[in-house]
Amino acid sequence: MSTFPNVVIAPAMPEYADGPAGQIRAYIAGVDNVTAQASGDPQKVAAAIIASAHSTPAPRRLALGSDAYNAMRTALTSRLAELDAGKQTAASIDF
Repeated sequence: MSTFPNVVIAPAMPEYADGPAGQIRAYIAGVDNVTAQASGDPQKVAAAIIASAHSTPAPRRLALGSDAYNAMRTALTSRLAELDAGKQTAASIDF
């Protein structure tokens, strides 16, 4: 489990095991996945979150760190590729 001494994690609920909550729980349970020595400056993270709340329009996604940016970019690029693969089918439905 994490190296945060005061963290209390509620018992898992089987109803959520296959969804995002279950994925996060499995990640946290992994060896050394969540530690107090995480990269990033907490003050900069807080400032970025507050600044984003004051942005108009507020960002739909906020990458907090280069690792988060790279992971988000990879995921979104993959989703766009999947969408583009169905472009011909989508166009074939038009009148």
